[in-house]
Amino acid sequence: MSLYHYALPLIWTKIRSQVIYSLSQTTPLSVSFFRLAFAFPILLGICWRLLGRRMLQIKRPDLGVMLLMGAMAALFQGGYLAAISYSGVTVATLITICMTPVLVALLSAIVTRE
Repeated sequence: MSLYHYALPLIWTKIRSQVIYSLSQTTPLSVSFFRLAFAFPILLGICWRLLGRRMLQIKRPDLGVMLLMGAMAALFQGGYLAAISYSGVTVATLITICMTPVLVALLSAIVTRE
């Protein structure tokens, strides 16, 4: 097994947000920021190790899609952590898991007319 098989679970494990909120004066935005800020250099290093200079050969349309996906991931993470602080981890996780297929179906019907 290579390095990324061990690093990814450590990076993307669920943060126990209610414990973090109860122990400190942190906000969902700061937890989300630090989670993404710590993950970025680690994933960048893994990508560089796997792809090398090919990592930098990105077509312009693909770059826009990548930036949009990154912004949406950050928005999702911040919204999820904010929802935990308002409704609890069970409700927030249930809504997150159940809304994904519904939103994909709606957007695929609108965007690709499937």
